[in-house]
Amino acid sequence: MAAIALIAGFILYYAVTRILKSDIENSLIKFSEQGAATVSEYVHGRLSEVRSMAENSIIRDTSLPIEQRLDELRAQLKLDRYRRLSIADLEGNAVSTDGMTLNVFDREYFQNALNGRPSVSDPIESRADGSVVIVFASPIYNSGKVSGV
Repeated sequence: MAAIALIAGFILYYAVTRILKSDIENSLIKFSEQGAATVSEYVHGRLSEVRSMAENSIIRDTSLPIEQRLDELRAQLKLDRYRRLSIADLEGNAVSTDGMTLNVFDREYFQNALNGRPSVSDPIESRADGSVVIVFASPIYNSGKVSGV
């Protein structure tokens, strides 16, 4: 009788363990899918904002002084979503809202935007301060042609 109870206990233990493992795996999958959806929404939202900034008539007007164009971007910094915003010319010479200047011509996100494709970088090391950043880039059009990023 004790042997039967022991065997039944092992079977019950195995069945419960299998059910719990399956429930945990399903919960982890759901959690991962929800996390991925949240990240995707965030990325698409930021990319949409960057596209809108690039469509701003002041940003697009290359005849205006760079400081006037940067002032327009500085207003966006108040949203507290960005560390800095920059405008780059076709050679990749970028000037940022905090006064930094650097060249980003070799960066993949810049090349994508230069070719008319808004882009989100993988996490990369910032040339401005060495921190790890994700860069959102959009082409700036003037008269139907890419005039900057």
